[in-house]
Amino acid sequence: MTPQQVVVTDTNILVNLAHAGRLALLDELLPYQFVLPVEVLDEIKDTQQLAAVNGLLVQGVLTLLTTMSISQLSTYANLKSRMGSGEAACIAWAECDVLYLIASDEKRIFRREVVARLGENRLLRTQDILLHAIRIGRLTVQDADSIKSLLESKRFRMPFTSFNELL
Repeated sequence: MTPQQVVVTDTNILVNLAHAGRLALLDELLPYQFVLPVEVLDEIKDTQQLAAVNGLLVQGVLTLLTTMSISQLSTYANLKSRMGSGEAACIAWAECDVLYLIASDEKRIFRREVVARLGENRLLRTQDILLHAIRIGRLTVQDADSIKSLLESKRFRMPFTSFNELL
């Protein structure tokens, strides 16, 4: 059996999957185990999205991270002055273990910090998650392209025309 790969998940990933009605995919994307800092949960303002995420927490699909170490708190406090609370918490948690990945579509300072601290290979975006779902047979290219189109209507753009281009 393949070992679990912990993925510290940011708000925008959850919101994108919620918009697409595909939050349940998080339970099917082995070897990934999705976790989220409580600060991410606090950023979800839409009541339906929050209810869906809370449902996944109750089911054990998602795990809530609540208590940071002193070192993590220091990193979090330093980063929070330059980015959102959820993003700062994701980096603080991912830094605590060299195997943790971060799932986020944030750009600019967040992306620069992740690459500098962890390396680009530890960052997953919505497109990476959907591409993984295609590769393991949980989505078709047509399904993923439909999700891409729906997310574009919500002002989230991916830099390609079809997932076929990434395969």
